Amino acid sequence: MGRKSSFIKLTNVDREYLELQTRARTIQAQTANRARIILLKAEGESIDAIADKVGMYRKSVMFCLNKFKEGGVENALF
Repeated sequence: MGRKSSFIKLTNVDREYLELQTRARTIQAQTANRARIILLKAEGESIDAIADKVGMYRKSVMFCLNKFKEGGVENALF
């Protein structure tokens, strides 16, 4: 049996902010990847699918999502 996939819910403001971060040219690539991870999870993607799409290890994706759950968008990005 697999684990039940959790999902995250974003406000419109948070979603717009994260989308802006993924398109910004002046931020670090790591920050853009973290924003993309959160957006993909909010769309219901699995951890493994997100890791494949952003080119990161599963553990790194989970770390970012845990930081989001602990402290929100800013905590996860920076």
